[in-house]
Amino acid sequence: MGDPVKTRKKYSTPSHMWIQERITRDTKLSGQYGLKKRQEIWRAESLVKKFRSLARQIAGIKGDSSAEQERLLGKLLRMGVIGSDSKLNDILTLDATDFLERRLQTIVHKKGLASTAKEARQIVLHGFVTVDGERRRVPGSLLSVNEEDSIAYVGPSREQKVQKPRKALEEAADEKSEKSSDEKALEEAPKKLSAEEKIGEVVEEKTEVSPAEEKKEESKEEAKEGLKGGSS
Repeated sequence: MGDPVKTRKKYSTPSHMWIQERITRDTKLSGQYGLKKRQEIWRAESLVKKFRSLARQIAGIKGDSSAEQERLLGKLLRMGVIGSDSKLNDILTLDATDFLERRLQTIVHKKGLASTAKEARQIVLHGFVTVDGERRRVPGSLLSVNEEDSIAYVGPSREQKVQKPRKALEEAADEKSEKSSDEKALEEAPKKLSAEEKIGEVVEEKTEVSPAEEKKEESKEEAKEGLKGGSS
């Protein structure tokens, strides 16, 4: 089978990575295209550098370079990066967004197969998208113009997602409120009982008579009886 070919990076890291302007721009692109890593932006930038370099090389060729120009322009045209009336100088004006627009994830989102770029990434990773009848699971794969028309969604139907009707939601909310009120009543019941017990204790304390008071009352009664006996 031969020796495995060493895989090489398809991007080059920026020379000044921590410039605030670059960080702000990369953050904006990541949110716009639903990117997870900065390396995805760097890949697009590396492609821009590659094709710009080829355009400069062709422009510097002495003599007839029409064949090379047509080959390069034709490739970029099939990729959907440039228009049919573009010239060699137009390649020098390309930027990273021109290639980010050709990613499978971006095209799935723009075709309306996903509501957001992040959702588009998820359905691609789960294998719910086919290109020419073949499942594609790489969100960052670049599509040609011909492949763009053959994109299809093969995941679970959106209509199969069960959504609770408003009535069911209201019933669930009422049940939850009733349950919470019952729980609250159970929590307050011991407090209420303890309060009633305290009131009862206070009443008992008030109704109870001390021995000194009892003796005093008895002496009063005896004095009254003595007065009654003397008068008789």
